[in-house]
Amino acid sequence: MIKEYYQPLKLAEALTFLSVFPGPVHILAGGTDLLVNMRKGQIKPEGIVDLSKIEELKTISQEGDNLSIGALVTFSELAAHPLVQELISVLACGAKAVGSPQIRNRGTVGGNIANASPAADLVPVLVALDGVAVIAKQNGLRKVPVAELIVGPYKTSLEPGEIIIRIEVNVPPKGTGMAYKKVGRRNALAISRLNGVCLLKLEDEIIKDVSLIIGSATPTPHRFTDVEEYLVGKNISQELLEEAGVMAREHVLAVTGKRPSSNYKLPVVERLTVRLLQVAWKGDKAYA
Repeated sequence: MIKEYYQPLKLAEALTFLSVFPGPVHILAGGTDLLVNMRKGQIKPEGIVDLSKIEELKTISQEGDNLSIGALVTFSELAAHPLVQELISVLACGAKAVGSPQIRNRGTVGGNIANASPAADLVPVLVALDGVAVIAKQNGLRKVPVAELIVGPYKTSLEPGEIIIRIEVNVPPKGTGMAYKKVGRRNALAISRLNGVCLLKLEDEIIKDVSLIIGSATPTPHRFTDVEEYLVGKNISQELLEEAGVMAREHVLAVTGKRPSSNYKLPVVERLTVRLLQVAWKGDKAYA
């Protein structure tokens, strides 16, 4: 039973409330996951802190080679922001892939991370960009890579009293090819069966840098570093991309073992990897 609902106007007020409230407290951002889980009886908080009025958590700004994204930025706002479209179009693609217009208008970047769903559409993009979550508590800040913050399906390393306040991502160098693709049972309102992200930097057809993630394929999002290391330094070719697809398939199998969904997912992982690399190779604007 909810004993206290609190809607602060400042971050400091929210942090103070979290530090003194004696019972279980949940953070309300967009509410697209929390309210559903409460209705199902899966979550029974005694207190709720509604962050929706804290304007300082709703900004997007460029700081040198980083883009800073407030935790309360919605998917719709992220997809439409000029800096995102200009500098990191793959982020816009990930945001556009989320749910329905209603969900995109309410759901937030910080909430997508904190919910830690293996099928999250935006999280793999943030991990591919080496995104770092900035986390506030009453006694200070700490920074944690998004890939490390999510420790299991629907589990994070957030501690009581902490709030994700923003996410910092690297702006890829000019000329970096980007690709994003979501695989679902239908074209709209679909939960990801798989999704993938690729960033690719070439110099004279030699792969200088690559970031590759296949989301929804493993319990936690992480870069496929074995595939990346195999590709770097090699002359790009269709044959090389096919080899990378096989490696990605084997990577997922090694992480998850043989599962009931493997007969479907593993071949799709292989072909999705090849497709992402192809698209990133051919252009510098993301494809979804």
